[in-house]
Amino acid sequence: MSDPWKITIPESFTLWKYDFHLFDFRFSALLSANDASLTNLSETEQERAAKFRRRIDRNRFVVGRNILRQSLAAVLNLSPVDVPLRVEKGRPFLDSAKAEACYFNLSHSGNSVLVILSPKYQVGIDVEVLREFSDMDQVAKRVMTNHEFDQYMDLESACRADAFYRLWVRKESILKCMGTGFGIEPNRIWVGHDQKPDSEVDFEGQRFILQQHLFSGPESPHYWAFAYNGSARPVTLKTYRITSDFL
Repeated sequence: MSDPWKITIPESFTLWKYDFHLFDFRFSALLSANDASLTNLSETEQERAAKFRRRIDRNRFVVGRNILRQSLAAVLNLSPVDVPLRVEKGRPFLDSAKAEACYFNLSHSGNSVLVILSPKYQVGIDVEVLREFSDMDQVAKRVMTNHEFDQYMDLESACRADAFYRLWVRKESILKCMGTGFGIEPNRIWVGHDQKPDSEVDFEGQRFILQQHLFSGPESPHYWAFAYNGSARPVTLKTYRITSDFL
């Protein structure tokens, strides 16, 4: 009997062929209703997975780590469970001996799990399902610069959720690229409300390039963005749509 949760990295994946490799996984309703396989996860990750109360939260975590470990295993020529990951401020890194072999980050929200790898650039990625919530304006005031917030409040109320998430995923991807988490307040970083898919942000002596995208169609809309440090552009991005046997 085949494993319904078998997730396989494409054989065509070769880290050095592109600047960035994006692994894109979407949950179906059937997948969301069943427990993801813990195959390839470390004991510590399995323990962490067991602490999630909601199945979908646990599944997103498990799938993300599974894809991350399989892709890094292909780079390092190791088995997935032997990939030497450590966690700092909630973010996984390769241990110091392997740290420069590959840069990576991952994010999940709604029915999407994204993992991004790069042979060249430190990278951060964030994805958020677009949904309104009651105190969005109050949250916006905390995470936006004063100028960003003034522009946000000038929008029609029906347009604010779209603006909030476009801005939020950009800020989050920069923070994750820096590896600081929320050690830096998001309202210190100006990204603006520009809707261009490609933009630059200077912060604390570093330059970040941002790439922003939207998943739409039959699924719930998801905004996502990735940020990398440096000024090189254009860059090449290869996307792999990852599926399981359980469709």
